[in-house]
Amino acid sequence: MRNIHKILITLFIINCTAASASVPPPQGVVLFIADGLGSHYIYPELMAETHDGKKLQNTPCPNITAGGLRVLYVKAPVPKTGPGHSVIVTGNSKATTETIPETTTLFDVLQNSEEFVILGVMERGSSSNMREKQDAILYAKSNSIRSPIFKIQHKNAPSEILKIMEQRCSMMPEYVNNTAGVTRYCMYNRFAIETAEKIVKTMIQEYPSKRFLLIVNVGGLEGAGHYTKFSTYSEVIKGLDVDLYSFKKLCRDNHIVFLFTSDHGISFRTVDSRGGNAGSDYVKKTESLYIPLIVSAENVKTGILEGEHGQEDIAPTLLGILDIANTLDADGKALPIKNYANIYATTDADYVQLYQGNSLVDNQTGKKVVFKYLEGTYRLRFVKGNTTTEQTVSLEGDIMLNVKVPDTTQPTKTPPPTVKRTQTNHTTRYAAGMILILFVNIIGIMLIRWIKD
Repeated sequence: MRNIHKILITLFIINCTAASASVPPPQGVVLFIADGLGSHYIYPELMAETHDGKKLQNTPCPNITAGGLRVLYVKAPVPKTGPGHSVIVTGNSKATTETIPETTTLFDVLQNSEEFVILGVMERGSSSNMREKQDAILYAKSNSIRSPIFKIQHKNAPSEILKIMEQRCSMMPEYVNNTAGVTRYCMYNRFAIETAEKIVKTMIQEYPSKRFLLIVNVGGLEGAGHYTKFSTYSEVIKGLDVDLYSFKKLCRDNHIVFLFTSDHGISFRTVDSRGGNAGSDYVKKTESLYIPLIVSAENVKTGILEGEHGQEDIAPTLLGILDIANTLDADGKALPIKNYANIYATTDADYVQLYQGNSLVDNQTGKKVVFKYLEGTYRLRFVKGNTTTEQTVSLEGDIMLNVKVPDTTQPTKTPPPTVKRTQTNHTTRYAAGMILILFVNIIGIMLIRWIKD
């Protein structure tokens, strides 16, 4: 019996390993922005202070901070709502709401490269220029929490999603009527969270073949920070953490990427004073500038990433998680948080060969080539006629190369050699993983029967 237990445990471990190597690409991603939430209030490694130097008690957030990867230090270039949201979706540290129309945004890249549906539920930060780039968005027409008015703007959106948005829009007053204080701010946040949860469920059930990005923004916390004192602000953080539990679980169970962040933080002059972020007394405070960045995805490492990073790194990092080339016109960089790396190359070569050591891993043709799921150091050979250009790369994260091979005197194209590829794509990995799981289970059953006999 003891041997049977050992075999079962071994099979479980092998099955988990095989399954992790065979995960298909995520159907979608949730980009969750908690307006006015500073990382120093929720990260256990950090601690906020008032302007007069009094330390503020950290607010435990087991649902927000647990699991996935936390980036410890992420700084917002400008701790204001408009610029914060603009930087997040463009990857450009100097972005504003006015620059969005002429800037390549995260929305543009996803729509053009993978035909993502871009959806939004936003209580703050939804500038008209941002809304124009989304397929459907439910947004607050004003920042009033006491008497909120929500509208819907859409183009080419899935019909069932529009039905959900219309239903939820009519239900908004029920959330905040006859409420006050902490409860009102929490219920305002809850409306956006529960609406977003219904949208994700609908996309999963009704449109399983459509990939999507849902940007969610809650505004109750920033309202609490601006109009109440720290104790109320802290209680609203607790409420946000509780309300996020089922939403994050839904995303985790359905392989949806969940990225949690903020547009800016809040700082308080004293424990009993109102908070702020953009005024001259607040704008340079650590508590106003540093924001959380927490990523939950199956291809992302777990733990903590230290070092100084910027809010402009969020969009490039998200593209990296989705295995989409970063074509943003931005100064942000993808953080090295994936379990592997990709090489994206634009070239005029006839073909490109990828070597690791002396082993030929893969070769590809085309003006744009992609080598995925890599680890370590590789050598690339760009071949055009009789001319070859080589580059060696050590991968810590995705890289993009633009390689022009010098002109050759022989214009005839050289066909690539036929090789058996050792690097597989997601579909092959998925099939191989399933075969491995089936094989291991069959062997396990045979061993158990043999022991019993």
